[in-house]
Amino acid sequence: MSGLEVHDVVVRYAAGRRGSTTAVDGVTLHVERGEVVALLGPSGCGKSSLLRAVAGLEPLAGGLVAFDGRSVDGLPVHRRGFGLMFQDGQLFPHRDVAGNVAYGLAGSERGPERTARVDALLELVGLAGYGPRPVTTLSGGERQRVALARALAPQPRLLLLDEPLSALDRALRERLAVDLRAALVATGTTAVLVTHDQDEAFAVADRVAVMDRGRLLQVGTPADLWQRPASRRVAAFLGYEAFVPVDAAAAAPLLRAIDGRALTGGVLALAEGAFVVVDRGAAGTVAQDQGTKGAVVAVTSRRGRSEVQVDVDGIGVVTALGPVGVRLDPGSVVALAVDPDAVAVLPLDEPPAPPT
Repeated sequence: MSGLEVHDVVVRYAAGRRGSTTAVDGVTLHVERGEVVALLGPSGCGKSSLLRAVAGLEPLAGGLVAFDGRSVDGLPVHRRGFGLMFQDGQLFPHRDVAGNVAYGLAGSERGPERTARVDALLELVGLAGYGPRPVTTLSGGERQRVALARALAPQPRLLLLDEPLSALDRALRERLAVDLRAALVATGTTAVLVTHDQDEAFAVADRVAVMDRGRLLQVGTPADLWQRPASRRVAAFLGYEAFVPVDAAAAAPLLRAIDGRALTGGVLALAEGAFVVVDRGAAGTVAQDQGTKGAVVAVTSRRGRSEVQVDVDGIGVVTALGPVGVRLDPGSVVALAVDPDAVAVLPLDEPPAPPT
């Protein structure tokens, strides 16, 4: 089997008198060559422990790790052919930008070839002409771009990225996520990314593996996960904020919006924006359902929209979207339309661990 194979991996840590605690509990995952997979989950879910076990930085308490059909268990970190990139980049302050990137080549290329390779990598990460600059003069985003170029320099057969963008502000993180994806695709790099940020995982990865309490909950493309979360736990972590049984009275307008009249059993999951405040003076693109109303709790202005906290009978307080600058008094009643793209149908029962 080509690419990375993680089979029934267990990672445990000593826990003093309590014996040990299990950080990774029987995880199985396959990453194809050239594929980018994100390990997504809350703090303490085991995603970084799994990444470190793949890298060889943590011993396995069970299971195996293989690449291209050959086990790497027992191989030291430097013999696995894997690249590593961490949150802080870990650049050498006494080297300039080019020197940091060239360090990743480890003598495999010399002279003009080495210089050309460094220049090409800096151009790839958006830092053309930055070679002579001291790394101490760079911004946080620029430093992470240098770290990415250095990690890509030796053309690793697998690149492991542990929260590489988490120390950056949101706007910069969003921009670098797009650039990171572009660099990995352009080089055909097989990669595993660890993140707690749903938007980052969806922007960078071909598939996302959602983890919690040391286990995989669901693996799929970003679209699959969003449209078909396998459980309430997955949906809640992805940002779905309310759950309504399909046989509840409050579910009727939601079912009409998603054309789900024949649904029996299960639960409807509502994401932020599942309801839209009806602007009576505009022709909306979302089907209006005048039967749905809610009482305004609060209004918050965001970039390009307003978020309206609305108490909907039978559902509770949810975040509806409204036009920019909308003025609504707390307690006032508003008509709501349903956005079917923000409604998912969950199975009634929690599924077993997913096949990967």
